[in-house]
Amino acid sequence: MKFSIFYFSGTENTKWVVNEFNNSVNKRKHECKNYSIETEITNLQEIINEADIIGFTFPIYGANMPNIVTNFINKAINVLNTNYKKQCLIITTSGYIDAYGPFAARKKIKCNGLKLIGYINIKMSNNISTPKLRAEFSTSEEMKKRMNQGKKELEKLIDKIIQGKKHIRNVGFYLLPGIVVRKALVKALKKNYLALSVDKEKCSRCMLCVNNCPTKSIIFSSEEFSFLHSCTACMRCYNFCPKYAICHEGKYADPSIYRRYRGPQSIL
Repeated sequence: MKFSIFYFSGTENTKWVVNEFNNSVNKRKHECKNYSIETEITNLQEIINEADIIGFTFPIYGANMPNIVTNFINKAINVLNTNYKKQCLIITTSGYIDAYGPFAARKKIKCNGLKLIGYINIKMSNNISTPKLRAEFSTSEEMKKRMNQGKKELEKLIDKIIQGKKHIRNVGFYLLPGIVVRKALVKALKKNYLALSVDKEKCSRCMLCVNNCPTKSIIFSSEEFSFLHSCTACMRCYNFCPKYAICHEGKYADPSIYRRYRGPQSIL
């Protein structure tokens, strides 16, 4: 069986999940290839046609999928062969609870060419702490437990899919608040770029934020940084700036108070 997994990872939680999925598939003597949607995938139609199962893997932002993922799924749907339904699975990551869920996912991919056969959520760590909302990350012990549990959930999903069975989880009462959260935060996430700025005195001009922005939404020109509306609110620039020079809503976020999250390995 051949899996093709398309993924987006803002701060490496989802990247870890995708790598573990790949390892588990390979151990079972099946084939899996991962594709980051940040890069231009020129042979998208060929990849989809050749795969037995395609997957979309992404973090949940505000009980919804990031804009970059929505745009990619629309692109994938446009190249589908609608003479038959391509089987697909969705794996999401979250820091607290999965308020997105398979019903929202199915609605997003609803078309003649896709059939949802798998959905799971892997609980990782919260990854954003700002002056507007200070948050704690998982402890090392909690992270180890979550990663071990995540591996088990991935293996169960893979085994069910290989056996030709559906495996759709994360259905519960906690999805109801997600309906409200999505409506409340959709505008805020679209306007996230307006909250970002750079403290030029702390900035070393390393251009890490510019070069690593997944949607190329940070521009540096004439000694000024500009954040564009195409921002997908991943906060990678904020978390990975080596000088902690990215401000949120005009406020400097002291790293001794507002920690930066740089992937699950950083807190193990």
